[in-house]
Amino acid sequence: MRTSGTVLKLLVLLTLATTPAVAASPAATSAGIGVVGAWYLALDAKPFGFDEGTTLSGLASFQFGGTFQFVDTGDFGGAPFFMNDSPQIGAWRRSAGGRIVATSLFLQADASNGEMKAWNRVELVLYPYGSNRMRGHINVFALPCDLPAPFGVFACPDPIASEASFMPASPPNVPVEFTRLSAR
Repeated sequence: MRTSGTVLKLLVLLTLATTPAVAASPAATSAGIGVVGAWYLALDAKPFGFDEGTTLSGLASFQFGGTFQFVDTGDFGGAPFFMNDSPQIGAWRRSAGGRIVATSLFLQADASNGEMKAWNRVELVLYPYGSNRMRGHINVFALPCDLPAPFGVFACPDPIASEASFMPASPPNVPVEFTRLSAR
C-alpha cells in the first residue's frame, strides 16, 4: 500500500510540474486595468434626440483571447430604434496608450414584422480610468440587406467581404461609459 501511495503522489507532482500555468493575456492586463470581465454600459442618448443625462444601458463581456459580446436596451424593439437586434459579437485588442479598440457585428430586424434590415458594425474605442471604469465612444455602420421579407435574410451581403460597403448608421462618436460589474 505504501508503494502505491508514493506512486500516486509522484504522479500528482509530475502532473502539476508539466501542466502549463494559465497566465493572464498581455492584452487583458497590460497598460492599465484588466478588461476581461463583465461590464455595465451607459450610452449617451442625447445624440439620438433624448434629454441631457438620458442613457441607453446594456451589458458587455470581454473575454481572454480578444473576443467580446454586448447587448443594449436598443436591441429589443423599443425607442429610439424600433428594431430587434441580435447580440453584438466581436473582437477587442489593446492599442496605443492603453486604449481598448473593439469591433463587433450584429443583425438588425424590423421590430414590427421581423424583416431583416441590415448587418451593423460597431466600432468602439475605450480609455480606462480609475480601476473599474472605461470611457469612450461608439460609431455604428450599416450594410443594408437587399430584399424584403421573407427573403431578406437570404439577401444580406457578406459583412466581412472586402467589397462590403458599410454606411454611417448613428451620429458620430456617441459617448459611452463602462463600469465593471462585481460580485456582491
